[in-house]
Order: sequence, then C-alpha cells, then structure tokens
Amino acid sequence: MLNSAATPRVSLPDYDAPLVWVLLLMLSFGLVMVYSASIDIAAVNRSTGHNYAYYLIRHAIYLIIGLAGGFAAFQVPTRLWQRGAPYLFLGGIALLVGVLIPGIGREVNGSYRWISLHVVNVQPSELMKLFVV
Repeated sequence: MLNSAATPRVSLPDYDAPLVWVLLLMLSFGLVMVYSASIDIAAVNRSTGHNYAYYLIRHAIYLIIGLAGGFAAFQVPTRLWQRGAPYLFLGGIALLVGVLIPGIGREVNGSYRWISLHVVNVQPSELMKLFVV
C-alpha cells in the first residue's frame, strides 16, 4: 500500500488564470471567425470535398499543434533559451538566406518568402521575430 505522505506532490506552476481564460476565449473566437468566414468557400470548393467544416477542422488541428508546441516551449527553462539564443538567431538568418536560394524558397505573389515543407509552408521571417526577442 502506498503512503501518501511518502510520495511528494507535484504542483503546477502558478499560471496567470485570467490570462489563460482570455487566451482560450480569443482562440475560441478565432475558431468561430474562421468557420463563419470559410463555410461558403468550403461548401463550393471541390478540393475540400464540399465539406462545410473543412477549414474549421484544419484550423483546429493547427491550433492544437500550436498549443502543444507553446506548452512545450513554456516548459523549457529561461536559462536554456538564453544560452541557445545566439544559435537560434544564426539559424534564423540561415533560413532567411535559404529563402533566396532557388529550389528552397517558394514564390508566392511574386516574392520569395516561404519555405515549402510539402505539408506546411514556413515563413522564416515569422520565426526570426521570435529569435530576435
């Protein structure tokens, strides 16, 4: 039989509860907006299989992936981020230069700003915003 006094309790760090609720409210609002803005487009588009909720489901999947990534990044100690910052910055610069290399960068609307990973396109300038901070 396990003694509850012998096993230490693991407590969650103190989160800012109002901030978490506002975040969840905004994410929910975003889901509603994506659905309401895309329902007609998805209904008539052959590539979506005429599925009304196609863009809602796709957005929800990316939202879950983003939340999982954010939670994982939140668990990394600040000291580790500070030690890795110069390497992240140099990697971001390499990605920005990589966009200009033919075969790596993808042209969208006449400019090369994207790197295609076949499943998703990445815009290195968005990553670089995080690396600069």
